[in-house]
Amino acid sequence: MKFRLLAGLTLSAFMFTIAAPSSYADTTPSPSPTSTPLTALEQYKLELEIFKDQMSEREQVRKDITKEFMVKVASANSTAKIAMRTAKTADSKSAILAQQKTAVALAAAIRDTAISNMGPAPVEPVKPSKPEPLKSSKAEPSKSESAKPTKSESAKPTKSESAKPEPSKSAETTTVKKTKSPKASPTPTS
Repeated sequence: MKFRLLAGLTLSAFMFTIAAPSSYADTTPSPSPTSTPLTALEQYKLELEIFKDQMSEREQVRKDITKEFMVKVASANSTAKIAMRTAKTADSKSAILAQQKTAVALAAAIRDTAISNMGPAPVEPVKPSKPEPLKSSKAEPSKSESAKPTKSESAKPTKSESAKPEPSKSAETTTVKKTKSPKASPTPTS
């Protein structure tokens, strides 16, 4: 009887401990996975990754199409080469070359159709412009502060500067000194 009682208590205690974590939930709720708004740069980076993935997939499809085209052209060339070995007349040789050109043209048409069926290429996202910095909240200087003369304006001319008159630069007083430049071309003498 003791054994049954001990086994019953152990079994019930074990059952309560297994059920306890689900019945005693955490009282602090974890944040739910809500979508936070992305900044323009984060959105651009996300769109750029998607664009790169789409372009790599498109490039892989284009490579597969081109590989298939090259196999068809190689097959047409191989068939024409084998047929040219057995051809005896000029008419048969020209017919073989015409078949080869037709097979290559058909392969090119199939390739072009497959590429056009891929649809337009994805458009690369536009990088967002940098936000303009906010203007400072300082008030603009008043007229009295902005009317202060600058250093060059406040400099007073010295006596020697004010006493000298500015030289006249008229055509009569200016003389031009003629010198030969080493780069100048020689003038012909007569």
